[in-house]
Amino acid sequence: MLTFAITLIKGGALPWASLYWVALCGFALSVILIIESPAIYKKTTVSLSALSVASIAPKDKLNVLLPAYFLFAFQLWALFQVIVFSPDKAASLNQSLIGFGMLFLLAIWLWAAQHPKALSLLYYCFILSAAMQSIYGLWIYLSGTDLLLWMPKLHYLDRPTGLFVNANHFAAYILLGIILCLSRMITKRPSQGKKHLLTLLSEQLYSPVNAILCLLVITLVASKSVGAMTALAVVLGLMSIQIIRCSDNKKTLVFFASAFFCALIFIILSLDYSIFESEIADFIHSFTRRVDLSKAAFTMLKSNWLTGIGGGTFYSQFSPYRTLEIGNSYYNYAHNDVLQFGIEYGVIGIILLFLFVGAALRANVCMLSRSPTGINATFAIASIYSTVAVSVHSIVDFPLHIPGFSVCYLVLISINSLNLISHNKFKDVAEKQ
Repeated sequence: MLTFAITLIKGGALPWASLYWVALCGFALSVILIIESPAIYKKTTVSLSALSVASIAPKDKLNVLLPAYFLFAFQLWALFQVIVFSPDKAASLNQSLIGFGMLFLLAIWLWAAQHPKALSLLYYCFILSAAMQSIYGLWIYLSGTDLLLWMPKLHYLDRPTGLFVNANHFAAYILLGIILCLSRMITKRPSQGKKHLLTLLSEQLYSPVNAILCLLVITLVASKSVGAMTALAVVLGLMSIQIIRCSDNKKTLVFFASAFFCALIFIILSLDYSIFESEIADFIHSFTRRVDLSKAAFTMLKSNWLTGIGGGTFYSQFSPYRTLEIGNSYYNYAHNDVLQFGIEYGVIGIILLFLFVGAALRANVCMLSRSPTGINATFAIASIYSTVAVSVHSIVDFPLHIPGFSVCYLVLISINSLNLISHNKFKDVAEKQ
């Protein structure tokens, strides 16, 4: 509930909604600790038999805890910036509180990961949440209404936005749901890893997840988000390579993949692009503005490359770096998450973030090598491909600066690490007993 609650109010883009969510996470964690602490040893003894069977905890305890250490160090750095470096302490403090709220949420998931059905429930909640957002977004789009719940929808009237403010960020959220569905299809059965792609799809033709997957793809296309669709194309290409490598019919798969690619190129070249003249003009204009914005933001980065200016302060500090080409359109965000993280947190913060993501992905690869099928493998594969998708999309947009999206991405890539930490913790307590 806490993981998806932040997406219910315009994608978590409102600061007050984000702060209420942080307070709710902190309150929930406090209640859990107060209620459960007296019975921790008793519960540990009961849970150990089920956990020890899995034998998934790495022997090196430091490696298991590395993602937690790096993420906590990053949040401490953000808090240090508020005190020492930030010229806009109110904005930096707000951003830092949201970051600690994410830590609260992950601490709750560390506790919840003990439950044998926790990851399955997370998977189904994620898929159902994406499907509900998709249905709501398409209804708003097709009905022509100008309301997002009780708030007016002032922009993107020609695209579905779900409960998000921006169609591109809604598309990024939908893309996570698509990747999770595809990852589940790959890891659902032990024998499917070496089957032909068409056979794998035909066996699951009547699966409800396939219906949701089609719905999400339709919504993604209707969002007209070029960045998200490009990211999906990259992910599908990498997934196809993975399936071909694991298949016994490599030559047949390569032939059909090549034929499909050639047919796609032929269709693209034969289209009458005069029909899409206005969309193409809008895309070129938007892309040009983003290039100009990135140039100005890079100048800003060179002035604050080491320590940064504090999280959430780009909006208030970018004005001196604006140019006539940029005007008033794009100045609240850099529309490039890596560039903006570098400006706000500096090289120190960027290194800590990359170390966290790398450590989390390493934990997922470890989990995947130990359990190539099942729900753990689903999240492991989804974490890898979602990171690829976010990396591609973040070059031209700022999905990671929208709490409603970043929370879901953070939980998705961290859940296996939390599972490993949880198992390691209970094993240690039992050995001490």
